Amino acid sequence: MIGILEAKALVGKTCELEWKDRLGNVHRATSLIYDATFVPLYGGYLITAQEDIRLDRLISVRVVEAEPTGASLTASSSINTQNAAA
Repeated sequence: MIGILEAKALVGKTCELEWKDRLGNVHRATSLIYDATFVPLYGGYLITAQEDIRLDRLISVRVVEAEPTGASLTASSSINTQNAAA
C-alpha cells in the first residue's frame, strides 16, 4: 500500500493509475495529481484531475510526466502497491 508521504511526492505529476473500486473492478487512468490528503474516517486519498482515489485501493502508480506543462520527462519511477502475499 502506498503511504501518504509517497503520494505527496506525486503531486504536480501526471501518472498512470490503476486501482480497484468498491466492487473489485479494476480501473486505469492517466491523470494529473493535484493533492494527496488524509480524510478522517476514510484514510488517505489521491486527488486527481479525474476523480479522488483511496490510497488503500491503488494497485499501481507510474509517473509518465513530471510537469503538467508538457515537458517530455518520461517515467522515471514506478510504485507497485500489490502485496507480495496477494
